[in-house]
Amino acid sequence: MTNHPVLRRGVEPSDAVRELQDKLREHGVDVGTTNGRFGARTEAAVNAFQHANGLKKCGIVGPQTWAALDGRVASAINSNEAEHSGAEHPDPVGQIEAWGYEDGVRGFQQSFAWDDIAVDGDAGPETARAVQKVVDAGGLLSAHFHMDEFRSHGNGRLRIHRETIRSCERTREAIGGPLVVLSGYRDPEHNAAIGGAPGSQHVKGTAVDPSPYLDRSVVDGAGWAGIGISHVANRGKVAHMDRRDVLGDPSAEFDNN
Repeated sequence: MTNHPVLRRGVEPSDAVRELQDKLREHGVDVGTTNGRFGARTEAAVNAFQHANGLKKCGIVGPQTWAALDGRVASAINSNEAEHSGAEHPDPVGQIEAWGYEDGVRGFQQSFAWDDIAVDGDAGPETARAVQKVVDAGGLLSAHFHMDEFRSHGNGRLRIHRETIRSCERTREAIGGPLVVLSGYRDPEHNAAIGGAPGSQHVKGTAVDPSPYLDRSVVDGAGWAGIGISHVANRGKVAHMDRRDVLGDPSAEFDNN
Protein backbone atom coordinates (compact mmCIF):
# COMPACT_ATOMS: atom_id res chain seq x y z
CA MET A 1 0.00 0.00 0.00
CA THR A 2 1.38 3.40 -0.97
CA ASN A 3 2.27 5.76 1.87
CA HIS A 4 0.68 9.04 0.82
CA PRO A 5 1.56 12.40 2.41
CA VAL A 6 -1.04 14.54 4.13
CA LEU A 7 -2.00 17.31 1.72
CA ARG A 8 -3.84 20.56 2.26
CA ARG A 9 -4.27 23.91 0.58
CA GLY A 10 -1.02 25.84 0.38
CA VAL A 11 1.43 22.91 0.38
CA GLU A 12 4.35 23.09 -2.02
CA PRO A 13 3.56 21.96 -5.59
CA SER A 14 4.42 18.27 -5.91
CA ASP A 15 3.85 15.00 -7.74
CA ALA A 16 1.67 13.91 -4.80
CA VAL A 17 -0.74 16.78 -5.52
CA ARG A 18 -0.72 15.82 -9.20
CA GLU A 19 -1.63 12.26 -8.20
CA LEU A 20 -4.40 13.59 -5.99
CA GLN A 21 -5.80 15.69 -8.83
CA ASP A 22 -5.71 12.75 -11.23
CA LYS A 23 -7.48 10.47 -8.73
CA LEU A 24 -10.18 13.05 -8.06
CA ARG A 25 -10.81 13.28 -11.80
CA GLU A 26 -11.02 9.47 -12.02
CA HIS A 27 -13.80 9.65 -9.42
CA GLY A 28 -15.71 12.15 -11.55
CA VAL A 29 -14.84 15.27 -9.55
CA ASP A 30 -13.97 18.35 -11.60
CA VAL A 31 -10.58 19.50 -10.34
CA GLY A 32 -9.53 21.55 -13.35
CA THR A 33 -6.00 21.16 -14.70
CA THR A 34 -3.55 18.66 -13.23
CA ASN A 35 -0.80 21.09 -12.26
CA GLY A 36 0.49 19.86 -8.88
CA ARG A 37 -0.74 22.99 -7.09
CA PHE A 38 -3.16 22.63 -4.16
CA GLY A 39 -5.23 25.79 -4.46
CA ALA A 40 -8.85 26.77 -3.90
CA ARG A 41 -10.19 24.66 -6.77
CA THR A 42 -8.42 21.49 -5.60
CA GLU A 43 -9.61 22.13 -2.04
CA ALA A 44 -13.21 22.48 -3.27
CA ALA A 45 -12.84 19.23 -5.23
CA VAL A 46 -11.49 17.43 -2.13
CA ASN A 47 -14.43 18.72 -0.07
CA ALA A 48 -16.87 17.47 -2.71
CA PHE A 49 -15.24 14.04 -2.80
CA GLN A 50 -15.17 13.75 0.99
CA HIS A 51 -18.81 14.73 1.26
CA ALA A 52 -19.86 12.27 -1.45
CA ASN A 53 -18.02 9.42 0.29
CA GLY A 54 -19.24 9.89 3.84
CA LEU A 55 -15.98 11.42 5.07
CA LYS A 56 -15.53 14.49 7.25
CA LYS A 57 -15.51 17.45 4.87
CA CYS A 58 -12.34 19.30 5.86
CA GLY A 59 -10.38 19.80 2.64
CA ILE A 60 -7.39 17.94 4.10
CA VAL A 61 -6.25 14.75 2.37
CA GLY A 62 -5.17 12.28 5.04
CA PRO A 63 -5.19 8.47 5.31
CA GLN A 64 -8.99 8.07 5.13
CA THR A 65 -9.36 10.26 2.06
CA TRP A 66 -6.44 8.56 0.33
CA ALA A 67 -8.02 5.18 1.14
CA ALA A 68 -11.30 6.29 -0.44
CA LEU A 69 -9.46 7.61 -3.50
CA ASP A 70 -7.66 4.27 -3.80
CA GLY A 71 -11.00 2.42 -3.61
CA ARG A 72 -10.26 0.80 -0.27
CA VAL A 73 -13.38 2.05 1.49
CA ALA A 74 -17.00 1.97 0.32
CA SER A 75 -19.04 5.08 -0.26
CA ALA A 76 -21.25 5.97 2.69
CA ILE A 77 -23.38 8.59 0.98
CA ASN A 78 -27.08 8.76 1.85
CA SER A 79 -28.70 8.69 -1.58
CA ASN A 80 -32.31 8.92 -0.42
CA GLU A 81 -33.01 9.03 3.32
CA ALA A 82 -30.73 9.51 6.28
CA GLU A 83 -30.85 6.87 8.98
CA HIS A 84 -33.14 8.30 11.61
CA SER A 85 -34.34 6.98 14.93
CA GLY A 86 -37.49 9.14 15.02
CA ALA A 87 -36.47 10.32 18.48
CA GLU A 88 -36.67 13.88 19.76
CA HIS A 89 -33.41 15.63 20.51
CA PRO A 90 -33.18 16.31 24.27
CA ASP A 91 -31.87 19.87 23.81
CA PRO A 92 -32.81 21.16 20.35
CA VAL A 93 -32.19 24.81 21.23
CA GLY A 94 -28.72 24.06 22.56
CA GLN A 95 -27.87 21.99 19.50
CA ILE A 96 -29.09 24.70 17.13
CA GLU A 97 -26.99 27.26 18.99
CA ALA A 98 -23.97 24.95 18.75
CA TRP A 99 -24.48 24.70 14.99
CA GLY A 100 -24.20 28.48 14.75
CA TYR A 101 -27.47 29.51 13.13
CA GLU A 102 -27.78 33.28 12.68
CA ASP A 103 -31.55 33.17 13.21
CA GLY A 104 -31.70 30.55 15.97
CA VAL A 105 -34.57 28.07 15.95
CA ARG A 106 -36.34 29.78 13.06
CA GLY A 107 -33.14 29.64 11.04
CA PHE A 108 -32.80 25.92 11.58
CA GLN A 109 -36.45 25.29 10.75
CA GLN A 110 -36.05 27.30 7.54
CA SER A 111 -32.98 25.27 6.52
CA PHE A 112 -34.36 21.78 7.20
CA ALA A 113 -34.81 20.41 3.68
CA TRP A 114 -35.67 16.77 4.42
CA ASP A 115 -39.32 17.69 5.05
CA ASP A 116 -41.47 20.79 5.45
CA ILE A 117 -41.65 21.76 9.10
CA ALA A 118 -43.24 24.84 10.64
CA VAL A 119 -41.05 27.96 10.71
CA ASP A 120 -42.38 29.48 13.92
CA GLY A 121 -39.41 29.63 16.31
CA ASP A 122 -40.99 27.02 18.58
CA ALA A 123 -38.54 24.24 19.48
CA GLY A 124 -41.34 21.74 20.09
CA PRO A 125 -41.53 18.03 19.26
CA GLU A 126 -41.52 18.49 15.48
CA THR A 127 -38.37 20.61 15.60
CA ALA A 128 -36.75 18.32 18.18
CA ARG A 129 -37.26 15.36 15.82
CA ALA A 130 -35.84 17.38 12.91
CA VAL A 131 -32.76 18.32 14.95
CA GLN A 132 -32.21 14.68 15.86
CA LYS A 133 -32.57 13.69 12.21
CA VAL A 134 -29.80 16.10 11.21
CA VAL A 135 -27.65 14.78 14.07
CA ASP A 136 -28.29 11.20 12.89
CA ALA A 137 -27.42 12.27 9.33
CA GLY A 138 -24.10 13.74 10.42
CA GLY A 139 -25.07 17.32 9.63
CA LEU A 140 -26.85 16.73 6.32
CA LEU A 141 -29.76 19.10 5.71
CA SER A 142 -30.84 17.04 2.69
CA ALA A 143 -29.72 13.82 1.02
CA HIS A 144 -26.44 15.26 -0.27
CA PHE A 145 -25.83 18.69 1.25
CA HIS A 146 -24.14 19.27 4.60
CA MET A 147 -24.79 22.42 6.60
CA ASP A 148 -21.09 23.31 6.51
CA GLU A 149 -21.25 23.78 2.74
CA PHE A 150 -23.38 26.88 3.21
CA ARG A 151 -21.56 28.59 6.11
CA SER A 152 -20.26 32.12 5.71
CA HIS A 153 -16.55 32.32 4.92
CA GLY A 154 -16.54 35.33 7.24
CA ASN A 155 -18.01 34.61 10.67
CA GLY A 156 -18.56 30.90 10.02
CA ARG A 157 -22.24 31.08 10.89
CA LEU A 158 -25.20 29.71 8.98
CA ARG A 159 -28.29 30.99 7.18
CA ILE A 160 -29.76 29.02 4.29
CA HIS A 161 -33.28 28.53 2.96
CA ARG A 162 -34.46 24.95 2.42
CA GLU A 163 -35.72 25.76 -1.08
CA THR A 164 -32.18 26.83 -1.96
CA ILE A 165 -30.95 23.42 -0.81
CA ARG A 166 -33.69 21.65 -2.75
CA SER A 167 -32.71 23.51 -5.91
CA CYS A 168 -29.11 22.46 -5.23
CA GLU A 169 -30.33 18.84 -5.08
CA ARG A 170 -32.15 19.18 -8.41
CA THR A 171 -29.09 20.79 -10.00
CA ARG A 172 -26.89 18.02 -8.64
CA GLU A 173 -29.21 15.45 -10.20
CA ALA A 174 -28.99 17.25 -13.56
CA ILE A 175 -25.19 17.30 -13.34
CA GLY A 176 -25.11 13.61 -12.45
CA GLY A 177 -22.55 14.13 -9.70
CA PRO A 178 -21.45 16.48 -6.91
CA LEU A 179 -22.33 20.17 -6.95
CA VAL A 180 -19.59 22.12 -5.17
CA VAL A 181 -20.80 25.25 -3.37
CA LEU A 182 -18.10 27.89 -3.62
CA SER A 183 -20.11 30.47 -1.68
CA GLY A 184 -23.38 30.16 0.20
CA TYR A 185 -24.39 32.43 3.08
CA ARG A 186 -22.38 35.61 3.57
CA ASP A 187 -22.63 37.51 6.82
CA PRO A 188 -23.02 41.26 6.21
CA GLU A 189 -19.47 42.14 7.27
CA HIS A 190 -17.91 39.52 5.01
CA ASN A 191 -20.22 40.46 2.15
CA ALA A 192 -19.17 44.11 2.46
CA ALA A 193 -15.49 43.16 2.71
CA ILE A 194 -15.58 41.32 -0.63
CA GLY A 195 -17.57 44.04 -2.37
CA GLY A 196 -20.96 42.31 -2.38
CA ALA A 197 -24.16 44.29 -2.86
CA PRO A 198 -25.79 45.25 0.47
CA GLY A 199 -29.00 43.50 -0.59
CA SER A 200 -27.23 40.38 -1.85
CA GLN A 201 -29.24 37.18 -1.87
CA HIS A 202 -26.19 35.58 -0.23
CA VAL A 203 -26.81 37.69 2.89
CA LYS A 204 -30.43 36.51 2.89
CA GLY A 205 -29.44 32.84 2.70
CA THR A 206 -31.05 32.16 -0.65
CA ALA A 207 -28.01 32.06 -2.96
CA VAL A 208 -25.12 29.82 -3.93
CA ASP A 209 -22.21 30.24 -6.32
CA PRO A 210 -21.06 26.96 -7.90
CA SER A 211 -17.53 25.77 -8.57
CA PRO A 212 -16.86 25.31 -11.41
CA TYR A 213 -19.39 27.52 -13.17
CA LEU A 214 -22.21 25.56 -14.79
CA ASP A 215 -23.83 25.11 -18.17
CA ARG A 216 -27.28 26.65 -18.33
CA SER A 217 -28.69 23.24 -19.28
CA VAL A 218 -28.15 21.84 -15.75
CA VAL A 219 -29.58 24.93 -14.07
CA ASP A 220 -32.84 25.38 -15.94
CA GLY A 221 -35.65 23.40 -14.38
CA ALA A 222 -34.11 23.36 -10.90
CA GLY A 223 -36.29 26.16 -9.58
CA TRP A 224 -33.72 28.95 -9.52
CA ALA A 225 -35.30 32.41 -9.76
CA GLY A 226 -32.07 34.41 -9.92
CA ILE A 227 -29.38 33.49 -12.46
CA GLY A 228 -26.01 35.24 -12.71
CA ILE A 229 -24.13 34.72 -15.98
CA SER A 230 -20.35 35.15 -16.01
CA HIS A 231 -19.04 37.70 -18.49
CA VAL A 232 -15.38 37.37 -17.48
CA ALA A 233 -14.04 33.93 -16.59
CA ASN A 234 -15.83 31.05 -18.36
CA ARG A 235 -17.95 33.55 -20.25
CA GLY A 236 -21.58 32.52 -20.62
CA LYS A 237 -21.51 30.03 -17.75
CA VAL A 238 -23.78 30.24 -14.70
CA ALA A 239 -21.80 31.73 -11.81
CA HIS A 240 -24.66 32.41 -9.37
CA MET A 241 -28.05 30.86 -8.56
CA ASP A 242 -30.61 31.98 -6.02
CA ARG A 243 -34.16 31.42 -4.80
CA ARG A 244 -35.15 35.06 -4.39
CA ASP A 245 -38.72 34.04 -5.15
CA VAL A 246 -39.17 32.54 -1.67
CA LEU A 247 -38.74 36.05 -0.26
CA GLY A 248 -41.21 37.54 -2.74
CA ASP A 249 -38.54 39.06 -5.00
CA PRO A 250 -39.14 38.90 -8.77
CA SER A 251 -37.09 36.57 -10.96
CA ALA A 252 -34.00 38.06 -12.57
CA GLU A 253 -31.12 37.19 -14.89
CA PHE A 254 -28.04 39.37 -14.77
CA ASP A 255 -24.32 39.63 -15.54
CA ASN A 256 -22.21 38.29 -12.70
CA ASN A 257 -18.54 39.21 -12.06
